[in-house]
Amino acid sequence: MADIGRATQKWAQRSAAASGDYRTGVQGKGSKWLSNTVGAQNLWQQRIQEAATSGSWQAGVQSAGAGGWEQAAASKGAQNYGPGVSNPLSQQKYSQNFGPVLSAINGAVSGLGPRGAPMSAENMARAQAIWQAAHSASQSRKGGSYSTTSYGY
Repeated sequence: MADIGRATQKWAQRSAAASGDYRTGVQGKGSKWLSNTVGAQNLWQQRIQEAATSGSWQAGVQSAGAGGWEQAAASKGAQNYGPGVSNPLSQQKYSQNFGPVLSAINGAVSGLGPRGAPMSAENMARAQAIWQAAHSASQSRKGGSYSTTSYGY
């Protein structure tokens, strides 16, 4: 009979050694991934709704528990965070995705009127102008549109 300790150790060692196989397996498969993923949107939405309705999503979250989440985030998350953000591809994506938003914020800031007293209408207008610029740039980047009426302004 196999023991779980040995099976776990073997899985971890063999999986770690297979990173090259993983890389080779995903190379050249981006188009297939994109097509299959986009094609599965309706099924994804259905399964998400089923998980919420049946309670299985909540049960899974409760099964992990606050301590389980915190432990995994503090160990695996912290361990992978630095290498993930220092990866040149991550930095390229950050610049590509946040650059237009930052540019819009900078443009809005350069056009702001003078500051007013704390909690004044002038300051609220300044904050709203920055928010609108950032949100509009974010939505445009995603292919969406921005309308102040959709937010009740």
